Amino acid sequence: MSSGVIKKALIFGKGESGQGAYILLKRQGTYVSVCDETDYKYKVTHDLDLIVVSPGISIYHPVFSLAKSLNIPVIGEIELGAKYCEKPVIAVTGTNGKTTVTRMINAMLSNKNSCACGNIGVSFCRSITKNYDVFVVEASSFQLETAPSFHPHIAVITNIAVDHIDRHKSMENYANIKLSIAKNQTKNDCLIMSFDDIPMRYLKGFCPDSNVYFFSTERAVKGAYAYKDYIYFCDEKICKTDRMRAQGKHNLSNALASVCVAKLTGVSNANIVSALSSFVPDAHRLEYVDSVNGVSFYNDSKGTNISATLKAMQTMCQPYALILGGSDKGYGFGDLFDKENNLPQSVFAIGVTAKKIMHDALSNGYESVEICENLKDATVKAYNSGAKSVLLSPATASFDAFSSYKARGEAFCEYVKEIKSLEN
Repeated sequence: MSSGVIKKALIFGKGESGQGAYILLKRQGTYVSVCDETDYKYKVTHDLDLIVVSPGISIYHPVFSLAKSLNIPVIGEIELGAKYCEKPVIAVTGTNGKTTVTRMINAMLSNKNSCACGNIGVSFCRSITKNYDVFVVEASSFQLETAPSFHPHIAVITNIAVDHIDRHKSMENYANIKLSIAKNQTKNDCLIMSFDDIPMRYLKGFCPDSNVYFFSTERAVKGAYAYKDYIYFCDEKICKTDRMRAQGKHNLSNALASVCVAKLTGVSNANIVSALSSFVPDAHRLEYVDSVNGVSFYNDSKGTNISATLKAMQTMCQPYALILGGSDKGYGFGDLFDKENNLPQSVFAIGVTAKKIMHDALSNGYESVEICENLKDATVKAYNSGAKSVLLSPATASFDAFSSYKARGEAFCEYVKEIKSLEN
């Protein structure tokens, strides 16, 4: 993209990303207009210097070919933010744990005037208009695919697992987009990667120029790791793992990624321990809801892919019921029903994917699946199934029935409340 002045720009998308891009460009003196699906064809004109697309706009959308025919560059909001950001950027991507790691890093940088932004809720562009010294940016694959020159000083890849095949067409494409977070890094930058949860087949030909560090819950690595109930960084003992308020192996992995960043940016061990001992993950991620007549309910609505749901299943005590399903992201569910997993006593399938879930379960020899009318129906049936706990971990997006995973999780909590009121 040209480094010249942007005189006239079009923003495609009216959500937080679009609003942030609008504010930033207006501050630069750019004439800015906004469009959506209803009117973009009329607003893409030859006199535009730039089109900025929100993350919801795929690179396969017709606006890209239309812009190309008029020789207009199209970038994402993250790329636009990077063009104007003059402060250090720490960027976090991965299939799972992005939000937790972004927030945890920001908590550890409490004395550095940092902010958490990007896919976390407040756009990168909007944040740049504030007076921060460090930006911790959660970067989804949707954002990275339209950020060709994005160059974080420190990049983190939490893990790579099957997700968003409907958007990116293949797992190889998806993995390559995640890895692209490091493509513009140099020997003066750092890349932090999971040693445990990035399959080697995705790393073929991946040779970043940055200094690479790892994190692992399983073994000592160059970076952060856990050993005999302690957290270490490059053989330096940081603290005991029981100092963490956020429990679970997945949160230990998140903490290790964050410790890597903190140590590489000069954060003291005291600040690291303080953050770990007070940090609470976002709602809707393995969140205890309530108990009714001895049945415990857990809300993992943020478990929107197979890998996240498998991690949630590992934490459950037997016997438990699992609520699965939602909108279709283009992959199967067979891996959930491997006999080596901590399989539920029963599965209650909902949404567009319900029949696919039943088919994949039966194909793997698992027969305790019931298709339910909706989430409320599934919650009631799971409660009455005889299980000691009920886990909502859909392994899918929510968009067939809810506006977001948060809305789905909130509905689940309301259904639990209704069950409790009827039982008392």
